[in-house]
Amino acid sequence: ENKFTQTQAFVVKKLKSNPRTVNETFKYLVDMDFMKKQGTAYIVNPKYVCAFGSDKKNRTIAINYSYDEPTLFD
Repeated sequence: ENKFTQTQAFVVKKLKSNPRTVNETFKYLVDMDFMKKQGTAYIVNPKYVCAFGSDKKNRTIAINYSYDEPTLFD
């Protein structure tokens, strides 16, 4: 699965890091199209997670990721 459901506060605590650093890192990863925010979760771009696993699972991940992409009509 390509969903990351932990909070930034959880990451700060686990990594013993600075909240600002974690927040800026998450923003950077979103800006670089590595992941996007969907509700309270972050979804990793399928082009980075589909290297392994079945074709069916990879296809499902790619389809689910693209549902939130804006279209010409949005």
